[in-house]
Amino acid sequence: MNQIYLNNNLLLIKVKKTPLIIRIVLFIFTFLFFLFPLAWIASLFIGKQLTVMAIILTGIFLFSGVYLLRLTLWNTYGEEKIYINPIKLTYEVSYGWFKDSILEIETLNLDYYIKPHPSGEDIGLLAMRSGTTEIESVIPLKSILLEDLIINLKNLKS
Repeated sequence: MNQIYLNNNLLLIKVKKTPLIIRIVLFIFTFLFFLFPLAWIASLFIGKQLTVMAIILTGIFLFSGVYLLRLTLWNTYGEEKIYINPIKLTYEVSYGWFKDSILEIETLNLDYYIKPHPSGEDIGLLAMRSGTTEIESVIPLKSILLEDLIINLKNLKS
């Protein structure tokens, strides 16, 4: 599976999908974390008593469900989109259904480099710096792929 797509001014880096069994387990747990609060709310209509503890647990399960949903979607559909134009570089993280905030830096004096991954293996993260502003990719890639990518990105500017 090719994780890196570079087309004109768009760089797309996709997450390497986790094994199917792990994604299935994540989807099941996510579903259950949303089902519990819905079942509790439905039980209110048949006469159950409203308690503070039940409200707190419902909140915890709902927030955990949203977190698990984002984690599940990231491991299934996660991708980083980097738009490069003559004035600015725009970085966007997409989870499929969710998107994170968009980061932008100027392309004047833009420098691409490899930031070593904490695992210590032969993998790293793509990092981009312009002045004091820095944007770092979150998807680890093999260093050899990153070196080729950086060469192609530098050629894009020229």
